[in-house]
Amino acid sequence: MDDVPGLGPRPQRITVEPDQVRRLVQEQCPQWASLPVVPVENGGWDNWTFHLGESMLLRLPSAQEYALAVEKEHRWLPVLAPHLPRPIPVPLVRGEPGAGYPFSWSVYEWIDGMPASFDAVVDPVGFAKDVTDFVAALHGIDATEGPQPGKHNWFRGATLGTFDAMAHSALADLRGHIDDELALEIWTRALESRWDGVEIARR
Repeated sequence: MDDVPGLGPRPQRITVEPDQVRRLVQEQCPQWASLPVVPVENGGWDNWTFHLGESMLLRLPSAQEYALAVEKEHRWLPVLAPHLPRPIPVPLVRGEPGAGYPFSWSVYEWIDGMPASFDAVVDPVGFAKDVTDFVAALHGIDATEGPQPGKHNWFRGATLGTFDAMAHSALADLRGHIDDELALEIWTRALESRWDGVEIARR
């Protein structure tokens, strides 16, 4: 297990204030300096997010570890977008550190919508089809030159052993609420499994 990468400590998030974001826009995107900057409701964890006017979104990573994703997003989102049946965020501008903010940041097109929920989804069957069509299209894109597992994506796609310590911690927290012995057995078997090189058939 010595070759298994570690996830590292929990990222230390910084606080970003709207006035600070306005200064960033004024300094680096003066063409939009007159547009209002308003925090997005339920804006997420990895990024501080703000509306820029009515048609754009500002994303500012909340920790150094999350800032590693900026370059990847600017490189790959425009590549993925033409192959997908639904719109995804497209970066417009990559900002640089400034106004007391230490990381690169981004301006995106705003995509209007709402969180998926039982109340919001009127047609569950149609919704499920839309999701499966999107996932199938995403899976069908050639990812040969795509980013490999690393700190920029928290080692998604890496060996399962990367998450062993996290899994054991979660199982300890869940003791008494689930059959933790069975869960540990399943997890251990998963760790010991090896891919045979045969791709799973898609239906």
